[in-house]
Amino acid sequence: MTPAVLVAALPAGNAPTSLSALRWAIARDVRIAIRSKGELAVQLTFYVLVVALFPLATTPERAMLAAIGPGVLWVAALLAALLSLPRLFASDFADGTLEQIALSPSPLPALVSGKMVAHWLTTGLPVVLLAPLLAAQYALDAPARITLSVALLLGTPEYWDVEAAQYAHLRRSKPGLMYFRGRTPEWAAQGRWVDCLLCYRRHGYERKGPVELVGVLNHFPVDFPESDDRAGDFTVFVAPWFKRQGVATALLSEAHRRWTIDLDQQKFTVEGAAFINAFIARHGWSK
Repeated sequence: MTPAVLVAALPAGNAPTSLSALRWAIARDVRIAIRSKGELAVQLTFYVLVVALFPLATTPERAMLAAIGPGVLWVAALLAALLSLPRLFASDFADGTLEQIALSPSPLPALVSGKMVAHWLTTGLPVVLLAPLLAAQYALDAPARITLSVALLLGTPEYWDVEAAQYAHLRRSKPGLMYFRGRTPEWAAQGRWVDCLLCYRRHGYERKGPVELVGVLNHFPVDFPESDDRAGDFTVFVAPWFKRQGVATALLSEAHRRWTIDLDQQKFTVEGAAFINAFIARHGWSK
């Protein structure tokens, strides 16, 4: 769908509602996904093959298969999700559609939310529906299969999608870092904001390819009791397909240059702690 057609197809009316914008975005992206059946087939085929072939490389004992089955299904689902993540915003960004969406009179959060829902309906939901059938070969009983399906239903929406969607309205033509002050009207009235560092890189290996958001660092200059974030805390998010490519290092180096950060007060995941230790060893940044 070209930008010219997009403008005509956006929800009509002087004041489009969030619900109408949400419905339009879901319908549009679902139609586009159905036309790209090959991409959907690749993801599902990968998921089925990984889950189906794994028992052939292990023991046929039912107890062992039942023990490793949920983990195998989860890992396969997460790996399959990585195959579809780049097309969530990249294609719309490349042809200018994303800019038209940002400039439309419809509420931007509703349009972006609709894209995310459509993405999950065409990529996450098929994985959830296939899980009980594939779990049967791991000798999982009915209650275990139901629990696994519910867990996948809650876990397949990607957290990076949620984080990146907050900045979908921002445009950048060159790769690099950009500062953005995030605040809502309520936060502004309370004198609160979040310092956001955004990292943009070229999509794919083309030197003149489209630029996409691949990393976000949020720095909290004041306390946010509702989210249990204290002044001086920071969080880092990196697109799954851009991990281990220097994105987090670039963000943290710039944050260290801009603000005073106390590493001792931070709460790290296992992966985050390993990264921080490697960062300190490489750059000589003392805690």
